[in-house]
Amino acid sequence: MKLGIVGGGITGLFLAREISKKGKDEICLFEAEKELGGLSRSLREKTWRWPLEGFFHHFFTSDDLVKELLTELGLIDKLVYRETKTSVYSHGRISPFDNLFDFLRFPNLTVFDKLRMGTVLFLLRQLPYFGFFENYRASDIFPKLIGNNGWQEIWGRLMEGKFDRFSKEVSFSWLWSRIKVRSQQLGYLNGGNKQMFDLIAKQIGKNNRLFLDDPVLKIGPAGNSWLIKSKRRSALVDKIFLTLPLPKALKIVKDILPEPALKKFGKLKMIGALNLILRMKKPFLPQGTYWLNILDTGFPFIVIVEQTNLVDAGNYGGENLVYVGGYYSQEDPIFKQSAGQVLKSFSPGLKKINADFEKFLIGVNVFSDLCAQPIIPTGYSAIKPSLELIPDKIYWATPNHIFPWDRGINYSIRLSKQLFRLHQISAR
Repeated sequence: MKLGIVGGGITGLFLAREISKKGKDEICLFEAEKELGGLSRSLREKTWRWPLEGFFHHFFTSDDLVKELLTELGLIDKLVYRETKTSVYSHGRISPFDNLFDFLRFPNLTVFDKLRMGTVLFLLRQLPYFGFFENYRASDIFPKLIGNNGWQEIWGRLMEGKFDRFSKEVSFSWLWSRIKVRSQQLGYLNGGNKQMFDLIAKQIGKNNRLFLDDPVLKIGPAGNSWLIKSKRRSALVDKIFLTLPLPKALKIVKDILPEPALKKFGKLKMIGALNLILRMKKPFLPQGTYWLNILDTGFPFIVIVEQTNLVDAGNYGGENLVYVGGYYSQEDPIFKQSAGQVLKSFSPGLKKINADFEKFLIGVNVFSDLCAQPIIPTGYSAIKPSLELIPDKIYWATPNHIFPWDRGINYSIRLSKQLFRLHQISAR
């Protein structure tokens, strides 16, 4: 059987790897970018030992499927977990926000507010997922649980920064999932994630074909087969797997899906993300802080992540590397701006954190993606897409399928496993 896989992120790559192990099917994998990895694709400067992901990536201690994959690839010894420092920028100052003592010292909440919020967060981390979580908007139910002060000072600001104008639409189930999986220790694959993708590509085998820099434009029936039409070629296949963000997948199948299905799935929204990467001669954040959430309003970004406070700067030629990121509606003009233009708009906010950063700036890069984060509304189960788009013929696995969990490599692997099982069943 000849199979077409559209998308060379971890979902598509892992699926191709699992299928190729059986050696029964021929695979054509199409990737729009020049590099595999999806949102984990990377860049590399000549002086660096390691590549750097364009979007900050780390692993949680609960990411068991990642550990399983890395073990199979012979990379598990390179997965290193470290204690990291987290802080928040609130009311014009940086406050550590790592542990119970930091939380109790946080200046903008009363003791009762802190005890109430801490108790709720502890309980939510112990609870399994309950279906009724999705019936409530996070902006409605969470203030009632933790109190209005905690919501207004911390969580409401985080939600607004993350989801922009969609923040009041997001289901409580999404917020629960983020609280549930967060770990104090964060892991990183020494050498970068690119080596993982390169190894998987090699394991897929010579009998299968990987087409990079070749976006798929559309697919359609061709007798008993399916025709994949890409920018550079056409391919006839028996079955197709779309491992793309939902809006991109819908563009490809718009000519073959009935109108009701297009309308139903078209209502599901996504928001874009952009990272400005600063290459610095000196550290940007104080006291070894890895992660800084911006809670004050008026900033054009919501987080600063200093990669070299997780990974030694020696691996990047002694440079201190800093992500400055945010989420933006897909229509935001920021997605058309150069790295220099983004830096200009970010600079006033950056100077509030580090007034002298420009003196130590070596260079900047920008990475962006219009389809980075699904918006999960209330009642999502009723509109959640099935993995089977056209039974036994076309399957799809998008970040919208990961519910109730949030996107991430661990859950992309889980999706791939589900697709592989469906393929096995239909091939019997």
